[in-house]
Amino acid sequence: MDSVALLVDGYRGASAAALCACLYDERDRWLASEAASTGLNAGLTLRTCENSRSESAVAVEWEGTMPEWVRVADVEARLSAGGDTNRRAAEILSTAFRALGIDAEDWAQGRNVAWLVACAAWFASRGGIPVYCVRLVGRPEWKRSLDNADGPMLDPSEIGLFSSVPIVLRPDSPVKGDLVALLKSVASFEPPPLMFSDVRLGEDAMGLGMAVYVANRAGEGPAPLVSRGLLGPQHESTHCLVETNIDDMNPEWATHLIPRLLDVGADDAYLTPVHMKKGRLGLMLSVLCAKERLAAIERVIYRETTSIGLRYHEVWKRALAREFVTVQTPYGPVRVKVAYHDGAVVNRAPEYEEARRAAEAAGVSVKEVYEAVYQALGDTTA
Repeated sequence: MDSVALLVDGYRGASAAALCACLYDERDRWLASEAASTGLNAGLTLRTCENSRSESAVAVEWEGTMPEWVRVADVEARLSAGGDTNRRAAEILSTAFRALGIDAEDWAQGRNVAWLVACAAWFASRGGIPVYCVRLVGRPEWKRSLDNADGPMLDPSEIGLFSSVPIVLRPDSPVKGDLVALLKSVASFEPPPLMFSDVRLGEDAMGLGMAVYVANRAGEGPAPLVSRGLLGPQHESTHCLVETNIDDMNPEWATHLIPRLLDVGADDAYLTPVHMKKGRLGLMLSVLCAKERLAAIERVIYRETTSIGLRYHEVWKRALAREFVTVQTPYGPVRVKVAYHDGAVVNRAPEYEEARRAAEAAGVSVKEVYEAVYQALGDTTA
């Protein structure tokens, strides 16, 4: 996988929305939906939309209630408190915002931020894959200030944003500054010799068109690629299973332990009853996490439990592709996580917290909300 690279080409303008359409297919849009929903504190789902300009390009749009304005500090804080991918996305966004001259306390348009969050989450989930940008074709979209005598003027502070960026000047298509700032956070503008094996085309609502190529360094053989998605439809990464047996801890502490482990990036954490030496009844704590989260996981375990030692097993994790869809029920909208295997739906699970809130508001049971969700999905079995 080390030889694989991505090449970004803005062949007709450049925007974060067009780049999102290139990066995400129907099997991994759940990642964009989850990141944007977390960062903007809103129920958002990334969906395919009608694209009239080109049959070969994909266009996407947001479904859900989009906040008009969001505070940058809030977006970064919510992402930083999430899983490892969201934390890396927050770091990418912070770099991009600072390049744009946007401070943490500033407010930004929600829709623009949602596109940036989705792009950052994609790059964060593919950490270590080199990204290059070969060109952006269009006109740099500057922030303008009005001068009473001369009309629109260039803000001199923005000149640095577009420096060292290969832009082929054309007047008909804008190159968005926020997209340039994001690319500067994740990409190099000096690509080495590459051989291409696949391409995805995307457009935004304005018709700006971008392409993302999967490539490998020249002379290093073909790049591994699964046809249904860039770098494969499923996310595989080396994880660790951390375990420890505990027989001298107040079991009430476990109610605080598991949420704390999830807060610092554990993919899963659970307790199993065990019968230990000298007839003691104990608990075996198991934590699944990415390798880079081990230090944080260790700190929580040693601080929150009586454990004085841990076991580690390297494991491979394969997660099914999934997406979130919003289902309308008589009790209000409820998001549903849909999982795919080999392109077929294998599981649909309502989001419990949303179902619970809908049940409390309507004065019905959670079971009734679940049944309404499945009926709306056309599924006769709950």
